[in-house]
Amino acid sequence: MSPLRPLAIATLALFLGSAAFAQLPQAGDTTSPPNETKGHDYLQAPDETVNPANGSVSIRIPLRISSGRELTLPLYVSYDSAGAFYYGLGSNTGAPNWQTTTNVSFTKGGWSYSLPMLTYSTESWTAESDTGARYTCVAGVNYVFQDATGNRHNMGLAPVGSTPGGSTWCGGPGTTAGGEGPISALTQAQYPCCAASMVTDGNGTVYSFPGGAGGFFPTSITDRNGNTVSVSVSGTPPTSATITDTLDRTAAHRKFWWEP
Repeated sequence: MSPLRPLAIATLALFLGSAAFAQLPQAGDTTSPPNETKGHDYLQAPDETVNPANGSVSIRIPLRISSGRELTLPLYVSYDSAGAFYYGLGSNTGAPNWQTTTNVSFTKGGWSYSLPMLTYSTESWTAESDTGARYTCVAGVNYVFQDATGNRHNMGLAPVGSTPGGSTWCGGPGTTAGGEGPISALTQAQYPCCAASMVTDGNGTVYSFPGGAGGFFPTSITDRNGNTVSVSVSGTPPTSATITDTLDRTAAHRKFWWEP
């Protein structure tokens, strides 16, 4: 037999043999990648987003929250350079000056917690009827909704409230419905301003806000399936908040204060 025949047979067997596929290693402590849905306390890096158009940066440092039933409210320590210091009109003088987001006690210099929030400011004036009756009028303006990730949206609300009998002379109810994109907002015109408001996001989740100066945070957040997260705020202005999840457990308790 020719010495080349075994070599030819071996070469032919190599080409005719069935293909063998590589496979993933068997799952184990040294081969399985992290799976955050399994309840393990994995370390996660902060999320950083930069807007190349203006150079603004946003940082989100996630805080661990126990998962609720279908609806879980995320919580972050947030920093946003946009709004940390900005050029606006002074509330007392009306003159342009540098300002910062210090409208609530847990926000300073761009740092805050990412709790959902609805803020506004008020304007007041005096109206006089044909009979000489004078009415105090108040309008809520500059409604801004901060969602659960810390992003902000202009709601376009401007409800007008007045002392009894003065709604006609104060300009009526004003703008009681507004929103931005898939997010919608409703409120009411009454005195004193401003009434409770309701914000609905694009997923059908409803954020219910109380009225009054302390109504920054929602009292409840309900998804379209009826699962509800409750938020209880202490202090005026707010100094702390307790989040109760859909399973009636305390998901988080945070004090709002910053060192000067």
